[in-house]
Amino acid sequence: MKQCPTRTSRGVKNMETMSTLEQLLYTTVRIKAKTEENGEKIGTSFIFNYNVKDKNYMFLVTNKHVVSDTITGS
Repeated sequence: MKQCPTRTSRGVKNMETMSTLEQLLYTTVRIKAKTEENGEKIGTSFIFNYNVKDKNYMFLVTNKHVVSDTITGS
């Protein structure tokens, strides 16, 4: 299987040389949520890493319509 190269400030890495955290940034996450009317919404999201003063903050980014009017999710 061919690895996807990634350019970093330290050069080019492939998935085998990335840390688990770095690999997570290239994944798509499936979201499944329940509505109050017992309906179900399904969508996708991705992980976004934001660095502030050498501290990492990770966010799950998706479209608003996937999570609006929901009561639980997984």
